[in-house]
Amino acid sequence: MSSGPVPGYVLIADRNNDRLLIVSPAKRIVWSFPRPHDVRPGQSFHDPDDAFFTPGYRAISINEEFNETASLIDVRSHRIVWSFGHPGVAGSAFGYLSNPDDAYLLPNGELMVADIRNCRVLFIDHAKRVVRELSALVSEADDECQLVVGHEELDGQRLSRHCGPCFGDDPHLQIFLLDGAVSGSHVLSDPALLLGRGPP
Repeated sequence: MSSGPVPGYVLIADRNNDRLLIVSPAKRIVWSFPRPHDVRPGQSFHDPDDAFFTPGYRAISINEEFNETASLIDVRSHRIVWSFGHPGVAGSAFGYLSNPDDAYLLPNGELMVADIRNCRVLFIDHAKRVVRELSALVSEADDECQLVVGHEELDGQRLSRHCGPCFGDDPHLQIFLLDGAVSGSHVLSDPALLLGRGPP
């Protein structure tokens, strides 16, 4: 591996240029998407906001926050192999997203995505079924709400409009933040796989 300022290759979501890049430590682009004809008729790829390797590094999960979709791209074939949402159309009905953020493929094959403007986190299986949802009940009066996990309710603190997942101090605990307030948690069996690190 070439020497450089970082110890490995870097995956970049170059949103305003509508592309994904993998860059070597020597700053050489070794992979990019899309190439001409990578995006097939009927598919959409615009404004990739975030990109994460899936477990095993065979695919990349992306969210297109302003295109209202989340997708999986196969690294070897340069193809969009799965997507969820309606390109360019925001909504809250089944099959729709509104400003999706932080789309991770979990080890069990489900895609976890923060559906920001709908104030919910969705777990979507390969058949595009929402198998679990963490959602917030918002009071229009003061933006106070509670996070609903299944049939349980957890106290919230001004949860209103952002549902981005991120890690807390415990590496085995998935913390969900809504406008900066810790609102609920989901225990993961292997958080390293969630981040796409995979085995050494």
